[in-house]
Amino acid sequence: MPKSSGGIYKIENTVNGKVYIGSACIIERRFARHKADLRTQNHCNSKLQRSWGKYGEDAFTFSVLEYVVDVNDLIKIEQLWLDKLNGCVDGFNICPTAGSILGLKRSAECIAKTAAAHTGMKRSDETRAKIKEARARQPPISKEGRERLAESSRNRVVTDETRLKLSVANKGRKASEAQIEKMRKSQLGKKQSPESIAKMVASRAGFKHTEETRQKMSAWQIGRKMSPESVAKSVAARVGYKASDETRAKISRATKGKAKTQETRDRMCIAWKKRAKNKLALANEDTSIR
Repeated sequence: MPKSSGGIYKIENTVNGKVYIGSACIIERRFARHKADLRTQNHCNSKLQRSWGKYGEDAFTFSVLEYVVDVNDLIKIEQLWLDKLNGCVDGFNICPTAGSILGLKRSAECIAKTAAAHTGMKRSDETRAKIKEARARQPPISKEGRERLAESSRNRVVTDETRLKLSVANKGRKASEAQIEKMRKSQLGKKQSPESIAKMVASRAGFKHTEETRQKMSAWQIGRKMSPESVAKSVAARVGYKASDETRAKISRATKGKAKTQETRDRMCIAWKKRAKNKLALANEDTSIR
């Protein structure tokens, strides 16, 4: 038995000798995925799919070239095998660089087929459980991998059409209590670097919400009440906090000359009265304890 189920594999057409080189953390599962897609004519590699249709399933063999213990080395070793066996020049591989699709352009027909195949598709609970298990076995993304992901997303512009699709897909969608709790725990104790903070500030510079967005935010907040626990946490977080002179100056510039409506003034008045009442209650409570 190998020490790892991850490694480099080969799919070979025994009739013409052409090969496809790939890598996977769990090779057996990847083989099953390849076969399922090829049998249903849904494989993403058109060269391999056409050859499969021409010569038939019996003409292909699936074998392991090398088991890899450290999965972080998969891409590097895959590239060595890809170059050695000419997987891209004389084989079925489309991209000359392992682990990258740079330079690959899919046809409009291919994109349409992929979209149609996934439209209305819903994963079963069993499939979701398998995906969760597979992800749990994968090691965390390396620093180099994170940098590559960040670079690929940098300066990426989302079209208005895509924004609309995302909006429609997420409208009315609510995270479960379990998901909310997981997200909360994942953020506990997490501190952003000064560099990240500077980037966020720069990205928000000059940003203004539309009037429609402002109205939506206002409507969402109306009648909303924080739980006593949340109020206590907010109070504790602000104890001893003092805004810097720079922050005070920014707030002053932002509000200077901005007229408040009577409705806003009334709300502020009510809020200040409640705050004063709470401070008095806390002061009385401290006195009684002493």
